[in-house]
Amino acid sequence: TIDESISSPRRRPISMIGCRRSWVRRTLLPCPQACLTTPRKTAGVTMPFEQAHTLDQMMRYWGLGILCEKARSLISSQTEMDRLDFNHMLIMKAIGGKHFLAPVPQETTQRILDIGTGTGIWAVEVSDLFPNAEVLGNDFSAIQPPWVPPNVKFEIDDVESEWVYDHKFDFIFSRYMAASIKDWPKLVRNIHEHLNPNGWAEFQDYDIAFRSDDGTLTEEHQTTKWCNTLIDACNKIGHDPNPGPKLERWVKDVGFTNVVHQSFPIPLGPWPKDPHYKDVGMTNLVHYVDGLEAFSLRAFCAIMGWTKEETLVHLAQVRREMKKGDFHAYITICAKTRMTLARRQALLKGSDRSRLTMMRTYHADLHQNADADSTIDERISSYTATLTSSVLNYPEEHGRRYHAYRPGSYFAPNDEDESDRLDFTHALIRKTLDGELYLAPLQKEKVHRILDIGTGTGICEVSFAQVWSHANGNYSGAIEMGDEFDHAEVIGNDLSAIQPEWTPPNVKFEIDDVESPWLHPSKFDFIFSRYLAGSIGDWPKLVGNVYDNLNPGGWAEFQDYDFLFKSDDGSYKEEHHTWQWNNQFIDATVSIGRESRPGPKLEQWVRDAGFVNVRHFVHKWPIGPWPKDAYYKDIGMCNLIQLLGGLEAFTLRVFCGVLRWPEAKVLVMLAKVRAELKAGTFHSYGNFHVVYGQKA
Repeated sequence: TIDESISSPRRRPISMIGCRRSWVRRTLLPCPQACLTTPRKTAGVTMPFEQAHTLDQMMRYWGLGILCEKARSLISSQTEMDRLDFNHMLIMKAIGGKHFLAPVPQETTQRILDIGTGTGIWAVEVSDLFPNAEVLGNDFSAIQPPWVPPNVKFEIDDVESEWVYDHKFDFIFSRYMAASIKDWPKLVRNIHEHLNPNGWAEFQDYDIAFRSDDGTLTEEHQTTKWCNTLIDACNKIGHDPNPGPKLERWVKDVGFTNVVHQSFPIPLGPWPKDPHYKDVGMTNLVHYVDGLEAFSLRAFCAIMGWTKEETLVHLAQVRREMKKGDFHAYITICAKTRMTLARRQALLKGSDRSRLTMMRTYHADLHQNADADSTIDERISSYTATLTSSVLNYPEEHGRRYHAYRPGSYFAPNDEDESDRLDFTHALIRKTLDGELYLAPLQKEKVHRILDIGTGTGICEVSFAQVWSHANGNYSGAIEMGDEFDHAEVIGNDLSAIQPEWTPPNVKFEIDDVESPWLHPSKFDFIFSRYLAGSIGDWPKLVGNVYDNLNPGGWAEFQDYDFLFKSDDGSYKEEHHTWQWNNQFIDATVSIGRESRPGPKLEQWVRDAGFVNVRHFVHKWPIGPWPKDAYYKDIGMCNLIQLLGGLEAFTLRVFCGVLRWPEAKVLVMLAKVRAELKAGTFHSYGNFHVVYGQKA
């Protein structure tokens, strides 16, 4: 609650998002407390939450909060606030990093209304874009931050009650109200009536029904059953769970003009090949898995009559399907922008037919990039390399699959979940490097042979093949683009055969241990190494081998971590479970001769090996979206996703195998670490290092 936030010295990091840097300018704006026992404003009628005992009343109060487990507000819990903020980031990713799409003029916009503001994150961030405008956010719950910019205020209100604002607005914004509104045409009409002439309104909302264009999601899947049951529950109490596709008709019916309808597919999981959709899909998967029980328990139990046990068993099956990625599914978010103009006809952006065609093409493009390539494990018989059973007979520990070749050389798994995490980390690193694969000043015409050591999924090799065969370095699908790129031979080696079977013809993969003797018949023009932290026993020897296997004038680049978490503001302390986990992990890897903090030492190793023209770059990776800066906020959220995705996988083997902890003890500790990371209780970061040098 707000009182608790004021009394506590720790403020939620999200309350700082988008606010001005001058702390002395911040104003504490009074906002009615909204705990469960506090009366709420409903069209002038005071009603305690305990009296809102019917399903309809609770839905009116809490929107999707009706779907929580207990008769308390889902939305007023810290977990749900974090999920809402996470969803904010997801939608911004999906629509191109923008808060809205309407062409709202900054100079003439004086009043902005955000209906169903939730945590207030959109209102606070938009206030910085419109510093001269008053930004008002309303919601059922007082879960917004107490410290906000002076041009922002929040009110407790029900948007389906009578609107009693004294002045009209220049921009009204509505987002993810799916399953919360009973009379959408009335709501849209209220918005139209409370806009000034020439004012804009924008709706961003879901069609939550899962779709699959390639038929991989079927009626037999538990995920389909879950989605259909959730939709039935909402329909049963008269709340539309799929407003997105209908918004355009509603806004035209009330008199809006200049209506534009855009549809954005949001994949469920990182199955697309396209880096943007892979990133959005992974974020959406985290969002769904994290909120699955909260969405479902009350809807299934109170509305559909399921028992709690039946629901939990069903949700476990759904969660397993979603994580496993057996199907290529997506949902859609629709964005409608429109303008109210006195005595002016609508100017529509193309016919309904052309809009629908565009939407179909958009989804087709998504699936053309679907990551349908078989892994080597799935089609061993057609793989071009000769692999012995000892290489492919992967051991399983703690429910995860690990390397068979040189077992114990690497602490992380090599299964599909880890492959997805590695590809996600690849996208994170490219974000960090402004979209670049490497920083070394290579001359394309002099590069004929490239080696990527510890290639992982091979995503980087395919990208290198594309870069070296196309002057502008444009990215496309590996299969289509690889045929054109024949200027450089690209070799990737790894302990595991987890690379795609079908690759560009100038790319090949080898199963090898980079710490064994190097037997390449020809030298290379560029050797690339990335995230080998915790994997190498003798780094100076490895760097020496890299140097020896380069042609004169060739370049090498090392991109790696300093795995020690840090905090500049003192918020990250020894008593935190994350601090204990981080330091024990480092100590464990050191005890077996594996360096988990190679980043800061790379420059010295490279110089000692004889490289010249050495450059060293250090990039901060926040852990979580706590920074105010948009770039670091994005990096921090991506880093948090990849860390949570791999936390259990790389800890169990190290703590159980090296420190000899019982598995149950490790899992308990990781639950505490995961809770701290999600709650954002501290401002920590790790450093990512890039060092490159040239062979004289």
